[in-house]
Amino acid sequence: MRIIYFSPHSTHDIVSDVGYSTHQREMIFALRELGHDVIPVIIGGATEDELPVATKIQRPKKAVTAIKSWVPGMVWRTLKDARLMRHDKTIAGPRLRKALENNKVDLVYERSEYFLGQGSAIAAEWGVNHIYEVNAPCVEEWLQFEGRSFLTHKAEKVERQKMTNSTGFCPVSSPLGEYLKDRYSIDADRIMVIPNAINLQTVNRDLDRSAIRSNLGYEKHEIVLGFIGAMLPYHGVELLLEAFIQAFDQNKNLRLLVVGDGDLLDRLKMRTAQVGLEPMVRFTGRVKHEKVWEYMAAMDICVNPKHSWYGSPIKTFEYGAMGCAIIAPNEGNMRDVLTHDKTGWLYDGAESGLCDAILNLASNSELRARLGQAIAEKVKVQHTWKANAIRLVEFANSLK
Repeated sequence: MRIIYFSPHSTHDIVSDVGYSTHQREMIFALRELGHDVIPVIIGGATEDELPVATKIQRPKKAVTAIKSWVPGMVWRTLKDARLMRHDKTIAGPRLRKALENNKVDLVYERSEYFLGQGSAIAAEWGVNHIYEVNAPCVEEWLQFEGRSFLTHKAEKVERQKMTNSTGFCPVSSPLGEYLKDRYSIDADRIMVIPNAINLQTVNRDLDRSAIRSNLGYEKHEIVLGFIGAMLPYHGVELLLEAFIQAFDQNKNLRLLVVGDGDLLDRLKMRTAQVGLEPMVRFTGRVKHEKVWEYMAAMDICVNPKHSWYGSPIKTFEYGAMGCAIIAPNEGNMRDVLTHDKTGWLYDGAESGLCDAILNLASNSELRARLGQAIAEKVKVQHTWKANAIRLVEFANSLK
């Protein structure tokens, strides 16, 4: 099969060490490994040389910051939306059209982005099957993090037209698939749920866990509870800390290891000091990704305390590939990967439920080992990028 992998976003490259880059890069590699001819049309950059200047700027220019400070929020957001519309019509769309002119392809596979709808329309013009990889409800997510603009109604119209023009959809979770089906009246046979995945070659399982724990100062009898990721509100790290505080009252062998950085880190440290648990809680701050495996090797239990209702957190597959026992909320996107008491431990009831789950797994080493081994096997078979690529191609063939 000959496939155009289309990513219309102006800064979403495939070379950076971030989630969207990894997802796109790994899918391209996996499809090629299966023998398919993949033509990347990555507006954000397919190589280091192609990266837009915007991706290399660490902070906004002072002039931009100053302008934003006095421009009303609604106006600023409208300007951003207008820029996206122009980008779609003058840059992203023409790049895809040129690729189709120069190549006879069987499929356009596109990462769905807010306000960018030219891809499915152009593929329809050329009579080429088109599939959206859907990572979020684009308009709703944008409104949550950015807010409304005077062009929000246009964004909603673009999103609906995208769904009408496309041949098929690959949402990363079942709840997101149900959302697409219900909101845009999409037939179920045009939807294939494909959660995120992992490249097992990037996982370092050949680590001396005992030595790593010793180097970090953990005793054999101590149960290390761990989280890896950004310290952001929607990741639930505050929930995890509060549940840990409750659980520690009942099991003094518990320790908490939090790996990552973010807006809430200082607040989490202050709360830890407030309750006098600084010796029991370690915050590493930002670490290089290759070092993450060492910290994970020190953990007895890994936690996804909270996530969006629609996402597919990469950390689930990282935890699983390392054979860690996983605790996660009992929600649809988590149940796509984890089955309670088989490949993970799913909890209800927010803080109290998470506390009970921590205490349950902390007191049962056999349960931890069983869950860790089971999820490691499942990830190895079902949740690699190659497995995802196979499912995508099978789905694409079913749409013909």
